[in-house]
Amino acid sequence: MWQHLKQDYDNPINPLTCEIVSSAGEPLKFWVLTNSQSTEITTGINTTIDITELNLENGQYLITWNMLDAQNNEFFAYWQFIIGIASHDGIYGQGEERMFNFETTKANLLEVFHVAPELIFIISVLIIMLIVSIIYRKISKGSNQNILFTIGMLLIIGLQVLMVSKHFKNAYLIPLFSIYGIVFFKIDDFFATFFSNKQTRFLLPALVCFFIVFTAKDAVAHVSIQKNQKGKREELRQYVVENLSKNTLWFVEPTWESAPYVENGIVYGLSYCHRINQYLPELIKVNPNVITFEGMDNTVKIWRSKPVSLDSIMMTATPIYIYSSPGRYACMLMKKINQAAHNMGIEMQTDTLFSQKETGSYIITMQNPHSLRSIEIWTLSQGNPVEREQQIQENMKAIHDDPQWLEKVKEKAIEKNIPLDSMVRLDAIWMIDNP
Repeated sequence: MWQHLKQDYDNPINPLTCEIVSSAGEPLKFWVLTNSQSTEITTGINTTIDITELNLENGQYLITWNMLDAQNNEFFAYWQFIIGIASHDGIYGQGEERMFNFETTKANLLEVFHVAPELIFIISVLIIMLIVSIIYRKISKGSNQNILFTIGMLLIIGLQVLMVSKHFKNAYLIPLFSIYGIVFFKIDDFFATFFSNKQTRFLLPALVCFFIVFTAKDAVAHVSIQKNQKGKREELRQYVVENLSKNTLWFVEPTWESAPYVENGIVYGLSYCHRINQYLPELIKVNPNVITFEGMDNTVKIWRSKPVSLDSIMMTATPIYIYSSPGRYACMLMKKINQAAHNMGIEMQTDTLFSQKETGSYIITMQNPHSLRSIEIWTLSQGNPVEREQQIQENMKAIHDDPQWLEKVKEKAIEKNIPLDSMVRLDAIWMIDNP
């Protein structure tokens, strides 16, 4: 059972020691302390939380504790993930907070029957079986076995179709396909009740052949497409291996869609992990320069873990790499970068490094052409984005308050042909990144 406590902390005027117990008097066994940006500060298992020992900045902090044990934290995260999927109309808990988008559900429902047209036949046969079983039960006073089984199959199929219609993916139909064998066997068994074995001996093979006929055409076409795309994917992967370094700065969208670099798969896997911060040292060994898209209104993060500021990247000439392919939202990642650049008065230079029109795959780079130091390479800063912005504003004020300093900044702004306010901000950022 998880509980929460919000506490304002003004250090050192109002030192705080929190001793938290359950209503039954049982001391807590596991707790987490986060700040207002949801960044984890520390965890513990002791019964008393003395946050005066942590040297915290002024602000509001959230203490979350589990009255059971640390292992239950994994279940809690999984449960929240499931609730998010159920209560939002987008995939993986994204989209608007409503269970169903009826327009999307209707379109997805049509797509389900387009992908699996045999479902129409199976559902129709099961309904006929149910009607006949009910009539036969009344006439012969026989068993309810066929009725209950048919109702159960219809409920399972209906629930699965409904779930896939909410969030459509071809692969989500696999659990439904897995029960076809049982359904075909039961159909054969049902007809054996009314006809002799001689009359029904070819029914089950006929049903299997029927399924193969319905699926073979699409399967053959899909295999042909996959063979063609396999060579293209290898060509793309080879380009990345030969032309991009292992420290390439990738801006990654968490998605199950494939990509020609291993960081893409790791980022997607992190979507199913709790306490990602614990894995950050190992992730940085793979590539220290992976930033992840967390939504238009959220700060980007390093490996979905710690928030980082885009302005520190745009101060340098380091190119930001974005992979675009069908099913991805590369345009949103580019928009995120351009919005941050616009706030700094910078116009990013966008180039297509690699294109593969057959598969719709592109590697795009975005770079600041007016970097203060054209040879500088961005390195990870672990600073808090809110604190960083406060420091930027203080540095900008210091520049404006010093006439001689401001005059030098004006000269640099004219030289680089950018607005004065943008040049002031760039200098303020440079002061933070180069103490």
